[in-house]
Amino acid sequence: FFRNAHWHSAYEVAVQRLAQAIKLGALSVGAQLPPERELVERLAVSRTTLREAVRALQQQGYLKTSRGRLGGTFVASRQIRQLSRAEVTRITRELGPTLRDLIDLRASVEPSAAELAASRASDDEVEVLRWLLERSQQATVPDLRQADSTLHIAIAHAANSNRLLDLVLEEQMRLHDILAYLPFARENGDPVKRSTGQHAKIVDAIARRDGEAARKAMAEHIAGTNDIIFGLLQRRSSSRSPT
Repeated sequence: FFRNAHWHSAYEVAVQRLAQAIKLGALSVGAQLPPERELVERLAVSRTTLREAVRALQQQGYLKTSRGRLGGTFVASRQIRQLSRAEVTRITRELGPTLRDLIDLRASVEPSAAELAASRASDDEVEVLRWLLERSQQATVPDLRQADSTLHIAIAHAANSNRLLDLVLEEQMRLHDILAYLPFARENGDPVKRSTGQHAKIVDAIARRDGEAARKAMAEHIAGTNDIIFGLLQRRSSSRSPT
């Protein structure tokens, strides 16, 4: 999460990285942010930019600051809740053509990341993936988004390609609210069983060092998710068409 911000504006990425770390549980409620000097160095932003990002997240209710000897900036809330279909529709409308670009980006980079992870991941990284898979299989529907995103980012990290990791972080961040809604779309079957079953195939292929199988399994997983997103878009278009 706290990596150099070198795409989009530094302010935008600082806000997104901090918010994503909170939403996905890397920073739990009550946790104190790392020291300012450390965040400035890890995000490669100025102190002014970091302070503006922190101020924005305070205004959104994610962070709070206390004074005194034990003071600091702390996580106030993860703000995890089930979005309504109307809210998801609004988000897709606001993204406009960018949504399709992000979907295309995801379909391109995540299978490549899985393929590379199969050949580059250390044994320790493979064990982490297995642990994250097990955690996702035990997740409840409200927690599935956090478990899903953490696993996808860990696979990209195991690919040992900084640029690929940046791209996966970008699409995971910008599609977060839409992807968070999908587990609640009960018309698409059992979301936990569907997602964890696909994840198991991906992690198994990476553990077997089978890059081709890892790419194929990830591509099928992403395609299935994209089909659900496209279904939401089609329903939105239908609802706007004259009867």
